[in-house]
Amino acid sequence: ILEATDERHRHTLLATSLFHDFTADDAVAISGHADAPEVLDDLCRRNLFTYRKSSVGQHYQYHALFREFLEHRLRAQVNASDLEALQRRAAALSETEGRPDNALELYCASADWDAAARVILAAAPTLLAQGRWKTLRDWVGALPAEYVPRHPWLLYGLGSARMQEDRKAARDIFIEAFDGFAASGVAVGQMLCAAAVIRTYHFEYNTFEPMDRWVAEIDRLLETGPQFPTAAAQLAVWSALLLAFTYRLPGHRLRAAAIERVTHL
Repeated sequence: ILEATDERHRHTLLATSLFHDFTADDAVAISGHADAPEVLDDLCRRNLFTYRKSSVGQHYQYHALFREFLEHRLRAQVNASDLEALQRRAAALSETEGRPDNALELYCASADWDAAARVILAAAPTLLAQGRWKTLRDWVGALPAEYVPRHPWLLYGLGSARMQEDRKAARDIFIEAFDGFAASGVAVGQMLCAAAVIRTYHFEYNTFEPMDRWVAEIDRLLETGPQFPTAAAQLAVWSALLLAFTYRLPGHRLRAAAIERVTHL
């Protein structure tokens, strides 16, 4: 199939192999050929390892073995710098169109760690809400080991994922993230980490005394009048305080405020 295709169209097939699935616009953008959809439609009509994913619009996917073959040829025929540029273009298209898994894979392949981190952080709330904490854990794990500790929000996301399988490990990660946020003066980040640490003790249901330190940290930070980015972030902090007041500090001066804020939120 590949050898029977002219050079321009061969480039289209090789370039689009970077996508798990893709649109006609993706094919044009990554190949630079306006007639790229015609090539793909021809393969679909002939049942040659290329499929339309939906009857609405032009959305394509290669058979897994065909895509692997095309990717192998692409790496063999394109020099490293050109391949990296192609991967980053494909990653940007995937990110823009809401395909974070494909975008992350390509950003990591091209060693664009900042872009990969951006994709992870944008997807983290949705992944956690869907119960896909293993995916989030593995995505953060795809970044270089020395990169993650320099980015407290990545640590916070990793801790949120690890909370589901190892509370002690999650707590250590949250504390490391707290220190990172403290070093850069990010109050909301510190409060979210402190709240998460409180939750690790609540879920373990073993000892509540260590909550005291983290309640004091949140109390101190609330005095600075921080602006929460979302209602969900505010609820995470105040509900953690309410847990601590229920199990450890029932006479705390902020107890009434915590009840009011949690009820309102």
